[in-house]
Amino acid sequence: MKRENCLNENNIKKNGFSLVELILAIAITTIILSLIIPFTLSFSKNHKRQEEINNMDLEMSKTVDIIKKVVRSSQNYNGNKAIITPIEGTTSSALVLTTTVLNSSGIYIPYWVKFEIVGNELKVGESDTSSSSIVASDTILSNVEDGYFLYDKNVVVIYLKLKNGDYTRTIRDSAVTRIDFNF
Repeated sequence: MKRENCLNENNIKKNGFSLVELILAIAITTIILSLIIPFTLSFSKNHKRQEEINNMDLEMSKTVDIIKKVVRSSQNYNGNKAIITPIEGTTSSALVLTTTVLNSSGIYIPYWVKFEIVGNELKVGESDTSSSSIVASDTILSNVEDGYFLYDKNVVVIYLKLKNGDYTRTIRDSAVTRIDFNF
């Protein structure tokens, strides 16, 4: 049996990585991460932006559907016009409609609904006594930057512009009132 020298390079077992290999691995990892992280952050930011825009669109859509439903159910009642405000052919920040509801006695009675843009909110109010006593106090849409209602020839045009932080969304829609045909 030969005695081998402990210092013989052929016998030294190499365990782990050398300093150069570690530095090279760290450099490659850093380069890869520096490429991935901005992409991930950009994707996350775009996802958040799209989510906020979708939420704004959803809220506007729900609100416009409510308004359109009330406009479609509006009708003349004992000489009262279906649309009280705005005056035909003009725009207004308020929309007051006459409709009817069935009371507990089975009789249809007049009922008024008011949509009004107050500050940066769209509010709604209801009354069964008169159109002049309505206070629109229930907020149905916030962050309204601009908006109006236009009424002309049995058509109500709804225009709303919402601003939430850096994001702005606009919607224009219309609804036709119930038309009384006399044959």
